[in-house]
Amino acid sequence: MYQPRRWDGLPWEIRHPILEALIKDGCKLARFATVSREWQMEIERHTFARIKLTPSRLADFRSMVHRNWAVVRYIWFCLELDGYDCTKCAPRHIDPECFEKVMVVDTDTCPITASFQNLFSILSTWEPSGHLILDISIYSPSDSEHWFKYLTFLPDHASALQTIPTKAYDGYEHGWMCGSRDAPPPEDAIRKIFFGVTGGPFDSNDEEFAWWDQLPSVPAKPVVFENFNQQYPTSIQDFLGGEDIAQCDSTRIPRRAVSCMIALASLPLEHLAASFLVDSRHFFAAIEPSWERPNLTSLVLTSKVLRPKKDPGQIGAMLHAAAAAAMRMPRLETMEIWNGRKDLAAVFQYQTLPQRNARRATVTWRATWEFTMEPSLIPVTIRAWEAVVHRRYDDNWSLGVVNEWLDLAAIKSHGDAIPSLKLSGQVIRPVSLQQIQREQKALEGVKTVK
Repeated sequence: MYQPRRWDGLPWEIRHPILEALIKDGCKLARFATVSREWQMEIERHTFARIKLTPSRLADFRSMVHRNWAVVRYIWFCLELDGYDCTKCAPRHIDPECFEKVMVVDTDTCPITASFQNLFSILSTWEPSGHLILDISIYSPSDSEHWFKYLTFLPDHASALQTIPTKAYDGYEHGWMCGSRDAPPPEDAIRKIFFGVTGGPFDSNDEEFAWWDQLPSVPAKPVVFENFNQQYPTSIQDFLGGEDIAQCDSTRIPRRAVSCMIALASLPLEHLAASFLVDSRHFFAAIEPSWERPNLTSLVLTSKVLRPKKDPGQIGAMLHAAAAAAMRMPRLETMEIWNGRKDLAAVFQYQTLPQRNARRATVTWRATWEFTMEPSLIPVTIRAWEAVVHRRYDDNWSLGVVNEWLDLAAIKSHGDAIPSLKLSGQVIRPVSLQQIQREQKALEGVKTVK
């Protein structure tokens, strides 16, 4: 007579896919946790891996996770401010006595200061594991109902980002017509949404700097991305009484001093991505001959020199400087120097990814315009990168050169350039890239500054 096998009698190769399918089904899982100890452990690992936390749930947070804090990988700390109507979406004549109209402050429903204190008090009791991500959002649900209808506030993981519906925006009173931006937002509306949140409660700069200095050291894998939008300068022109800013650059001109500081801070790092805040030319120029980065495996930088009308000699000189810097990065596996904006995308990519029976590193030029990297044309640069390969590996390794061209018409913004360039290192968080792409799509047709 047939006897059904017990669950624990099945091999793991069968049990695991069943549990995975159950978890991905989207059904409520709590009742399944009572089936067996194994089911309980797997379901709790999934349930507690990502947590949305609000001020109202903080009181129960400690007891809720006391058994499972070790499996928590991501906390979305969501601080929802009070809503507002059209009388407050673009408050005029903001003076020191009216800052409460735009400031991010404590309210009865969202006590920001106390919420942070309570959260960090709880987290301070956890044993550090190096795997926890804390994502903080402070917003009002009304922010996306007025002038900035494309704004989204979601946790930073792929499953949440895939659920955003595509819709047409409308509302002529807020500058929208037939799904597109018809008029720029007034200055007061911008101040309302993007008011500074870093002020106080310090009595002096020295006191504030002392507070920053007592924070933990920089992580081993920092990612810094300074965003921009090529439509913004045309909107600012309205605020300046029509002053001609046609020659204005839509991105901040990187300061050499900032690049130097980041170059110095990168010495102990394992991974560094710094986009638009620094220029790779300044970064490499700041490196002292005695500096070595013993831990660095991945480096991602941007450079304004990567443009089709720039002198190829300048690009070659920058890539040669990059190779000289790579000689003092003994563990380097990937270096990417890129640039992206409307109608422009380019990356120089160096990779050493050993494959079976292949001892080969590659340098790749991937861009919307042709820049020949054949050894006969730029032998000095190619030899410099060959030296990087041979310094880390033996002489049996070779260096391949790859050229790829991208469709210029597909690059509507730097948000389109990032996936098109196939950057291997993380240059931006997924939710930030998604927000850039949504904003760009919403602003299609608005005049840009190149």
